[in-house]
Amino acid sequence: SFSSNPCAYMVPESIRSGMPLFYLPSNNTPPILCSSDPSCPQFAQFWRPVCLIDPSVWHKWLHTYRLCIVLEHDVPLPRFLHTASQNGRYQTVQSRHASATLYNFLKDWTSFVLVENHTYLKLVSSEESDKTPSWFYIIRVISKPTLAVIHLAFLGGTPGKLRYQVAEKLKAKISALKIPLRPSAKESLARVFIDGRPVDSKVRSEVPCCMLLQKPLEKILIRYERMPSEFGTVVFPDGTQPHTAAKPLRPTSSLVTTLSRYLHHRRWVWTASAQNCDLGHAAVARILATLTEMRLHEGFKFAHSSTGIINMVLEVQMKCCDEDMDHTCKNCRPSIIQYVLFPLRVTSAGKNNSSDDEGTDDAEGEPNDLESTLELIAECWIEPQHGVV
Repeated sequence: SFSSNPCAYMVPESIRSGMPLFYLPSNNTPPILCSSDPSCPQFAQFWRPVCLIDPSVWHKWLHTYRLCIVLEHDVPLPRFLHTASQNGRYQTVQSRHASATLYNFLKDWTSFVLVENHTYLKLVSSEESDKTPSWFYIIRVISKPTLAVIHLAFLGGTPGKLRYQVAEKLKAKISALKIPLRPSAKESLARVFIDGRPVDSKVRSEVPCCMLLQKPLEKILIRYERMPSEFGTVVFPDGTQPHTAAKPLRPTSSLVTTLSRYLHHRRWVWTASAQNCDLGHAAVARILATLTEMRLHEGFKFAHSSTGIINMVLEVQMKCCDEDMDHTCKNCRPSIIQYVLFPLRVTSAGKNNSSDDEGTDDAEGEPNDLESTLELIAECWIEPQHGVV
């Protein structure tokens, strides 16, 4: 067993100092030992299986918990977030600063690092004076900017009170993490004085490192990996379509189709150009950036971005809709709101198909710019819950 095996809890000095025990190659091969310390092989032999077990099956042997967090995005936002660069590619929203803060905290919180930025382990003793640990718990971080899921697992037999205390304390610590608010270029030029001394604008304020969610967002997150080919015709959740459809539609993502059975959703399509007034790509991109800023000011956070399509989420606490009852009803649960914003879409008059965000110029012989139309497209997906906002 763990507590009776000194090779399992005698942490080598190199590992105790912060070096990860393993690193995972990118080709899905078994974890490789990092340290050349002579005592590491025996220690690694005990902990190697922990790196290989998928969190989805941890519950068979361990007491499991999970935390879903949305990391604070890096600023400034990428230049080519809403519009494509010259090579036709979009940039994605990153959370490198918040991720580094989270990983540094977990490194300090735990006893040693199994895999850098991936798996951490904490040894726990029944008494503070006891040098021999009785239990341990594992922290596994599965992150894809800017959404992260933290899996927490305790050794079987760990007291329930201890598990609860650790889980609640971990939540509080992660929620309290801060990162400096980096100003924009314009703000960095302004000088602030306190007691007659200039203060660096980079340390004026801090923002939370992440937003802790109560709901499992990773299971209901709307992920568009590419621009849909059709926006004008409704595709029903069971895969059918109206008899009036002009042509068969391409199959939609199975994930989106499944979620459409559960989440209330609506799509808006606005025409951004007319025969006598063309806004132009730059103006439309500015509108998309403004919509993004509005959602950020409302409390939304970036959860996913790909090929110019961004998903922003907000968790709201529902209130009781009965006027005779206290609005803070215990039966009311939080609800997840997802706001999806698509990049500029160009459609051609008289054609059912449209060029997507990776599209090319109009075919030769059709130079008339009036035949193309610019469209702005947004979606809202809401988790149905009892109560009012």
